[in-house]
Amino acid sequence: MKKPKVPGAVVRAAGKGAKAMQPTSALGENPHFCFEFADRATKNVWKFKPANQDATKLVEFLCDTAKMTWRDIDALKFKGRPKHHYQELSKVTRKARQDAQSRKLEKTFGDEMFRFRLGSTRRLWGFRAGRIFHVVWWDPGHKVYPTETSS
Repeated sequence: MKKPKVPGAVVRAAGKGAKAMQPTSALGENPHFCFEFADRATKNVWKFKPANQDATKLVEFLCDTAKMTWRDIDALKFKGRPKHHYQELSKVTRKARQDAQSRKLEKTFGDEMFRFRLGSTRRLWGFRAGRIFHVVWWDPGHKVYPTETSS
């Protein structure tokens, strides 16, 4: 596990089923969304450039989510599993890892990303650092971490 450079970036405990060790103070706070690291340069489909219809849904989601606390967000479930959750960078596609590595995101934030589920295939990827969610990718087709149903 690499130590993140951004203050408040999440460091998780090792081992299967380990819980994120998010600073307790941030869990009761509302998220703030930061776009400083939004990847608008990648040639991949997860480039942060939502199409018009997706952009509208994304802004609605961000506005609604900003009214919740991180504790509430972490408690949301979809089919009995966390709706929004962490994902190890080592588990995303090779091209997504290469995009993250070329921008030195792992050195900045650590080795796990957080992703929001916005529907059957739409995902918003980034990093949590305290109350701040640093947006990186908009993944309308579930391609950063494809599953059988999204492939």
